[in-house]
Amino acid sequence: MILRPEELIRTHQQLRLAEAELVRRDRRLTVGRVGRAAERAALRARLAVARAL
Repeated sequence: MILRPEELIRTHQQLRLAEAELVRRDRRLTVGRVGRAAERAALRARLAVARAL
């Protein structure tokens, strides 16, 4: 199968866009995990303070 230059460009662009979307999704998931971990740590700290009172 021989692709024309336009098809090669389009295919390459589609692959790059798909890769960029994966990177964005992974970044959102990572930020979400870090945010949830911070929320859990804050909750533990509030509980520790409440217990100390």
